[in-house]
Amino acid sequence: MSRIILAFDPKGQISLKTKQQFLKAENFFQHQTSDNTFVNQFDLLKGKLLISIVYKKNEKNNIYINKRNGFAIFLDGSPIFNNKKFSANDFYNNFIKLGPEKLANKIDGSWSAVIVNPDATSVTIFRDRFGRTPFYFVNNNDFFLASSNAGAIIKTGLIPKNYNDNIIARYASSNYMATFGLKNSFFKNILLIDPSTFLTCQSNGTINEKKYWRPDINATYFDNNDESIRKDFTDCLFKMIKKYYDINKNEHFGIALSGGIDSGAIIGLLHEQHKQRMKAISMTYSEPTPYDESSLISYSVRDHVNEPVNIKIDKKQLLDDLPNLYNRFDIPMPTITAYCHEILFKEAVRNGVNVLFTGAGGDALQAGTYPFYLYNLADLKYSDPEKYEHELDCWIKNHHTSIYPKNRDTAENFFSKRIDFSKKGSLKSGEMQLRNRILDDGFEESVGNLGQPTLNYPVDYLRSYMMQELWYDSNAAFESEDVICWSHGLKVVSPFFDKKVIEYAWRLPPQYKIKDGINKVLARKVLRGIVPHEILDTIKKQGFNGPFDIWIKDSLKEFVMDHLTSNKFKSRGIYNQDIFQKCLKAHMNNEENHMMLIWQALNLELWFTNWIDAN
Repeated sequence: MSRIILAFDPKGQISLKTKQQFLKAENFFQHQTSDNTFVNQFDLLKGKLLISIVYKKNEKNNIYINKRNGFAIFLDGSPIFNNKKFSANDFYNNFIKLGPEKLANKIDGSWSAVIVNPDATSVTIFRDRFGRTPFYFVNNNDFFLASSNAGAIIKTGLIPKNYNDNIIARYASSNYMATFGLKNSFFKNILLIDPSTFLTCQSNGTINEKKYWRPDINATYFDNNDESIRKDFTDCLFKMIKKYYDINKNEHFGIALSGGIDSGAIIGLLHEQHKQRMKAISMTYSEPTPYDESSLISYSVRDHVNEPVNIKIDKKQLLDDLPNLYNRFDIPMPTITAYCHEILFKEAVRNGVNVLFTGAGGDALQAGTYPFYLYNLADLKYSDPEKYEHELDCWIKNHHTSIYPKNRDTAENFFSKRIDFSKKGSLKSGEMQLRNRILDDGFEESVGNLGQPTLNYPVDYLRSYMMQELWYDSNAAFESEDVICWSHGLKVVSPFFDKKVIEYAWRLPPQYKIKDGINKVLARKVLRGIVPHEILDTIKKQGFNGPFDIWIKDSLKEFVMDHLTSNKFKSRGIYNQDIFQKCLKAHMNNEENHMMLIWQALNLELWFTNWIDAN
């Protein structure tokens, strides 16, 4: 991995002051990690471009400068081309041969790249297909700024450290899926390059963005028979795992193992490929919680693991970490799960793992999260009323709980809020507030629309949501995960994000994803003998969530109350304090569960203290 920051002034040369300010960004990058780092600073384009890159041992091949023509390439992450990891030199050679769009469309992995073109006096920045490696930019009146971290841009002092009130309002009040993956960042005027996009700042200062990959809306569903589809899907999975195994077989790799089908598939497929049992890192909790996956994890350990590492999070550890967390993180942690990943990844490295395989992306491949059921029902409602009634009954039977009831009204209410039946495949953007009127009235009125971002393709609702899951809903984890990996020197490999796998899933008929109120239908069939049957036969998705609701009534209570009842917190003008303090009190008195709201309020306050208040 690398960290990059650049300033480009098409009108003139970068000043000495800017070069000095870049030292602060470099120091921030170095402070984020305990690993040894190297720093190179380059003056390019006859002094119009300044670029700093901070990298770790064995990552010098992330830099390539052609001495003959002045072309320069700077990489972050692990671009994969033709089943091998790409160096900056490889990137240059293929960039010249194929051009930006064709090249980017062929690359898998989590990566970003900066290309300096002296012929056009331009800078082009790429972001990977699903946005797993973030890259930020600012276009102000003075010059173009861009960086791997928004926080590095702020640290330079070259733009004001103002917050983006719309993103702050979303994070403060709404489900995290309404907050992340958007163009805007938490800082005002600092924007994210979109996934599957390359951005070019040209010699006249004009910025152009171009999408290099979209799903093919003209691609129809496969019409093969069952046996053929099973064979093709199995081949797709084995080719996928062989590709990522071959690339990383000489590394010290392990698997982040939960109790779900996706991580179970990754470890089972790797076991088949490697012909040896694996090292697995799992996380469970001492407290009683409905999210405990210990028993399901034990089945994969039984079948595939030779070195199981089970981490029990100590609630006191969170208390020790929180006060200093935002010295490294420049965005508020989206969920308690993101923090748990910080611990999991750190412990993986401590146990000798430098490449960690995960099952991320598998839910989009096989309709693995609960919303997929509802988008599938929306497709059936008018196209196949008889099948709609059957799937609705099965969904209610299999997934109803007293806390989260499932009935006909639940489905109809979802349709009215999320589905535009007048346009095929069109999803509505609705607000996802955790509590009505939780924001200060004046603040909420000033910040604009807080609706969930949506993607709409004229295909069907299930596939539109598939892409929303990949480009928006999954993105909550990517920005924090990128910081975690840099901090601890870990590479994360998530094979299900492979282009060929996603394009296969795009054409997989819905009945192979959801049938009889059960999702991941095809995966449950073809993975028999690879994933333990106990996992494949589990219908309900437990999820992975830390028991923060319990911790904040125990060892974290004083810390939480000190921050969320302070005059500073109340004076920010973000929350409707009457309602917020009632929610806080109700949670502490075991009357209601406001875990997500309290997590976001606490982390937002810590972020403000470190990034907005501090000098």
